[in-house]
Parts: sequence; structure tokens; C-alpha cells
Amino acid sequence: MPETVILDHRGGILTRVHVDADKRTTFIRTQDVQPYLDANAEHRASGDGFTRSRTMRRLGSIPNVVIEMWGQMFGVNVLALPGPERNAFLLARLTDSDWSHLRTVDKI
Repeated sequence: MPETVILDHRGGILTRVHVDADKRTTFIRTQDVQPYLDANAEHRASGDGFTRSRTMRRLGSIPNVVIEMWGQMFGVNVLALPGPERNAFLLARLTDSDWSHLRTVDKI
């Protein structure tokens, strides 16, 4: 008989394990990303992303499950990439119109 069990629920991410009738195991991770999307929209509407000193700029806010999904989609451990490679990877995603809702600024 198929069974799904909650394995973990930390940091807003729910991890469940599902075992189907054929004994195949699937791990399912979900997260409510709406708070990220709402906050990103507020940031986009309120300015250009720069700090008061104009020395730093926030370009986006990406939910953890999206980082994990990108890792699966592109076959990389995004967070394990060296800094310059990780930055290039994330910038490529944030400049893609399909992911524009993750940006905190209109133009990068």
C-alpha cells in the first residue's frame, strides 16, 4: 500500500518521503514561496535595490526549493559552485524572463 510520511519540516521547507505500491521511494520537498514573491514585488516597486551607501545592490531573493530545482534541472549543486561560477549561474537565471518574479529590481 502506498504511504507518504513527513520526514522533516524545518525552515519553511516540508520534506516528505513517499513509497509507492512498487516500493519505489520518492522524496518530495515543498516550500511556500509566496512570501518571497510578495517581498520581491515590494522591493521592485520601492527602489533600485541599492543600499543607502550605494555600495551594494540586492538583485533577487530565491527560495531554497527553487535553488534545489535548478540544481536538478541543470545538473549542478548550485551552492557548491565556486563564487564566480555561482554568481554567473544565479545572474543568468535572474536575467531570464521566466524567473523575473525572483528579482528585487526591474533591471539588472
